[in-house]
Amino acid sequence: MLMSVVQIHLSPPYFEVLRSQNPPYSYSLWTNTMNRWISQLLASTALFALVIGAAHAQLDGSSNIRKFPPNAKRGELVVFSAPDVSIDGKADRFAPGVRIRDASNALVLSSTLVNTRLVVNYTRDNIGLVQNVWVLTAEEASSTIPGQPTGFFSNIGSMFDKPVAKDDGNTPFNQLPKYKQ
Repeated sequence: MLMSVVQIHLSPPYFEVLRSQNPPYSYSLWTNTMNRWISQLLASTALFALVIGAAHAQLDGSSNIRKFPPNAKRGELVVFSAPDVSIDGKADRFAPGVRIRDASNALVLSSTLVNTRLVVNYTRDNIGLVQNVWVLTAEEASSTIPGQPTGFFSNIGSMFDKPVAKDDGNTPFNQLPKYKQ
């Protein structure tokens, strides 16, 4: 039995042509993936610098003055055990998901404020629970809120506020409080 073997010899000049290319073979970011991270790093660094520059440009020197919503009220807050609090000496409750911001506008937990008297601005949700609280600096506490009464008798109105409705479970349906929809 006779077998034939076919051998193909590549001539040496073919390899010399491949070796003479500079850089070797073809240079592509898709085939040489280790070089792609450099362009991604430069692009992400440029984007980060742009965002930081834009955020810095928005600060106009009056960055320490916070803007409060028009429905914000001022009061003295004492946290007993969340959600039980006292505002201006009256028992009240925090809403689920209450947001408490300290003097530097950072979010704080209610457990860090237990048994401390704080001058705050606050807003209520649609069922009368305290939803947002801003702990005031001395400068903010000395200023007045637009639409808020000032003077010696300014806290008398809080005595006549309608209390938050409490249901003992025996109230007939037609006598339950009506809430805004």
